[in-house]
Amino acid sequence: VIASFGFIIQDKRIRELLRTFSRFVKNVPDALCLLVGKEALFFDVRKIIHELQLDNNVIITGYTPYNEFLEYIALSDVCVNLRYPTVRATSANILKIMGFAKPVITSDLCEFLDIPRKCCIKVPLNETEEETLLQAFHTLHDDDEQRIALGKRARTFVEEFHSMQQAADKYMTFCSEIINENSSNQD
Repeated sequence: VIASFGFIIQDKRIRELLRTFSRFVKNVPDALCLLVGKEALFFDVRKIIHELQLDNNVIITGYTPYNEFLEYIALSDVCVNLRYPTVRATSANILKIMGFAKPVITSDLCEFLDIPRKCCIKVPLNETEEETLLQAFHTLHDDDEQRIALGKRARTFVEEFHSMQQAADKYMTFCSEIINENSSNQD
């Protein structure tokens, strides 16, 4: 089960994901692609699915409540978080996915620079994107140990660098610095 999470829009490279998935299905006919999120009105994903003859291999869930969203992450074997153009922000979804110890494939973008390559597979945004994505699908499908190890490293990364306590501590430190700076300026 390969899954993509969030709004189903062109900027999430859904077209590229589906083209690659259609090639993967030729070797793994029982593969399933989950598109978990609301469909954009301006992006006809169902037309793409039909044109690629993936009607039996792709499920669009539509908007899902948070608990159901998490259940889809748990159900997934591999998660894909592709983007371009970028909004220059860290994806909350990618951190949730990694927290579930799921292997994740991302676009090789600046906002993912802090995520080490040992914790995810990064796909270049060039003419090799779909071929690299296909290789990643096959590698993670064929090698259970590698898939599990990648997921474990992802979870360890989130635990070490993106815990709720760390985020709260950083906010408190930032607020304290601002308060102290304002106090100093008033003296």
